[in-house]
Amino acid sequence: MCILCILFIFTPRGVLAMLQGSTFELDVDKLQRLVHYICHRKRDRLKQLSRTKLHKILFYSDLQAYLALGKPITGEVYIKHQYGPFSTHLDQVVQALENEGALVVSEDRFVAGEEERSHHLFFSRKEPQISGFAPEEISIVEYYIDLISPHSTQAVSDASHDIVWETRAIGEKIPYYSGFLYTLGEIRPEDMDWARQELTQWGEDED
Repeated sequence: MCILCILFIFTPRGVLAMLQGSTFELDVDKLQRLVHYICHRKRDRLKQLSRTKLHKILFYSDLQAYLALGKPITGEVYIKHQYGPFSTHLDQVVQALENEGALVVSEDRFVAGEEERSHHLFFSRKEPQISGFAPEEISIVEYYIDLISPHSTQAVSDASHDIVWETRAIGEKIPYYSGFLYTLGEIRPEDMDWARQELTQWGEDED
């Protein structure tokens, strides 16, 4: 385990975060409505939203909500994928939205250099239902829509291979508490001294 993780673990906040990090329940309905909302927001610029970008907007929105508000927006489970953090239920909720007529998904084929590629387009056919979302949650989602969608899918995928992604193996769950790695700065000697003191104190408490 990296030293950043060790320093975080030995704080009361870190322990609490780890205890809570695996207890959030997935709200499938909220995840489905959030996916619909994101697709509807990009209805006038369909080509700015790909399936990979959807994964990233969901991941970073949930992670930021956890860090800022104390709990994720949807409680979705994310895993490390070759192309960055991936939602484990995105395909399921997109299919549900298609079945109810809220979304139409089509495949746009194009040539990049000498390679033929495909891109999924998400057509929103209805107004999304956002009741039940806190204004702070919508604000976080809006931020990541605007941050991620203008960039190429490749650039977004590459950028998501960050410190949180690096700490996991392919297919492994990315716990929400790993988001605290983004908040940690340079490790100073006094930080190491503090961590050792915490370890010593914990040892004394257990005795």
